[in-house]
Amino acid sequence: MRSGEHFFNCVEKYLVMNCSNSSVYLPHILITGTPGTGKSTLANQVAEELQWSHINVGEFARENNCLEAYDDTYQCHVLNEDQLLDELEDVVQNNSCVVEYHGCDFFPERWFSLVVVLRCTTEVLYDRLTARGYSSQKIEQNMQYMLIMRSLFGGLARRSILTRLMSSDADAALQINNRSDGITLIRLNRPKKFNAITYEMYDGITNTLCSARDDPNVKAVAFTGTGKYYCAGNDLMNFASHMAAEPEEIKELVKNAGNILEKFVDSFIQLEKPLLAFVNGPAVGIAVTTLGLFDSVVAVDNATFNTPFTILGQSPEACSTVTFPAIMGNAASSEILLFNRTYKAQEMRELGLVSDVVAPSNFESHMNSKLDAIGKLPIKSLVYSKQLIRRPHRERLQAANKAECERLVERWASEDCKEAVINFIQSRSSSKL
Repeated sequence: MRSGEHFFNCVEKYLVMNCSNSSVYLPHILITGTPGTGKSTLANQVAEELQWSHINVGEFARENNCLEAYDDTYQCHVLNEDQLLDELEDVVQNNSCVVEYHGCDFFPERWFSLVVVLRCTTEVLYDRLTARGYSSQKIEQNMQYMLIMRSLFGGLARRSILTRLMSSDADAALQINNRSDGITLIRLNRPKKFNAITYEMYDGITNTLCSARDDPNVKAVAFTGTGKYYCAGNDLMNFASHMAAEPEEIKELVKNAGNILEKFVDSFIQLEKPLLAFVNGPAVGIAVTTLGLFDSVVAVDNATFNTPFTILGQSPEACSTVTFPAIMGNAASSEILLFNRTYKAQEMRELGLVSDVVAPSNFESHMNSKLDAIGKLPIKSLVYSKQLIRRPHRERLQAANKAECERLVERWASEDCKEAVINFIQSRSSSKL
């Protein structure tokens, strides 16, 4: 193919121009990209054309026992990076090599004269990974990385695959139980995704809370999760959709995302009926910050609470800049909002965010008993009491919500946020084959 010949000619010219004067290191090429982009095919062709050695890092690691463990979640081995580099060092010192691997962050920069990043359309990648029998979680992780790479190196990612990945379980992601005693129970129901919140779920929760506010028969609203997690916070595919856009589109996308978030949080502020959270496992990000707007938070004793905003280049939301210092004090709120500290359930109870801590074996029965008890209370007494508690603080909460969302819109469009999200995703996957 002419395009292939052109590629090889460009590679040869680059190597002649940039490596001919090197007397210390042999030239090497790294070909990287997500699984399914054609790394092996291209690496083999380049190695044959240049008559260099071809190293598939995954195969090399297995053949030389450079593996630490097997990750059942992502169905892949974890590299022993130090041992792998030691084994590769001898090879690259004596041979010019074409190296292929889906990551590049742990290789010494001095090894490579040229790094080639492969990408393809998201439709093609999705079909290739599906044909390989990858799990939905492993496909989603690779799709996230591809979308980020497309945003960094140009090109518009197609939205159809995003819709397929994010919305395939949207209808079942929220289970709404309008009990006969006036309690509305919202159950986050994406256990395989740790109940991470998609845009569709944001809209669903907002609409449910607005309906509960206006329904004279609803006494209270409760939240819980399905599976081991309460909620892993924002689905990272939300960020990938922003990063995959053309530069002129990003501003409008993040503005729309900010509007969705502001309406979402406002639906909590405006609900003048008791809000209860039954935290059945780890809570992350917005699943934690919204708890400051609840009237009762019951947590299982192995639950944890973390808001990794600064790790992801972002800033707090859900009025937590107001509610957290008021509830737990400046020092403790700064630890979680600024410095990414993870608190345990008992610690959060001592700080005042959690009302009660319950053993896992008693959690469901405790939740049902508490909801049953609230269901027997007179509705007007509950509503009027909540109004007296909330109304003096409503304007301040709304102002905080608006300011937080404005800052987040700026953060989501920023280069340092993009870089932070990329680093986070790479840190989760770079050592996995």
